[in-house]
Amino acid sequence: MNKKYAAALGFDKEDDIVSDKFMDQLKQPEYSKPDYWEERYKKTKDDKTYEWLESYSSIKAEFQENVINKLQKFLYDGKAIKNKDIKILNVGCGNSTMSEDMYDDGFVKNYNIDISKKCIEMMLNRNVFRRPEIEW
Repeated sequence: MNKKYAAALGFDKEDDIVSDKFMDQLKQPEYSKPDYWEERYKKTKDDKTYEWLESYSSIKAEFQENVINKLQKFLYDGKAIKNKDIKILNVGCGNSTMSEDMYDDGFVKNYNIDISKKCIEMMLNRNVFRRPEIEW
């Protein structure tokens, strides 16, 4: 590790400076690189899922209030709209169950994209019969 960087981290003595090997372990993965995601999903079992932020059940009430109700008010003049008529675009869907859970809640016009071809293949295989209207 270079001494200037070590000093910025609060290491003031040579003994406090950690090894380059340790610092390499602290580096964040390169999430913007397609190869990172391809490798990650190749190592993932087809039935394994991961929620990066929140599950659908944890945001469902806010989604209804802040998206669906506002769509009704501003785009449909207050008329009720059915979940099945709303189109959802999920950018960077990953292998989250968000789209599946939304589909099961009636949002069947679900369009999902991801940087990883392997991820999309996994999600398509997992849902092709149970949720045939989801697009991957």
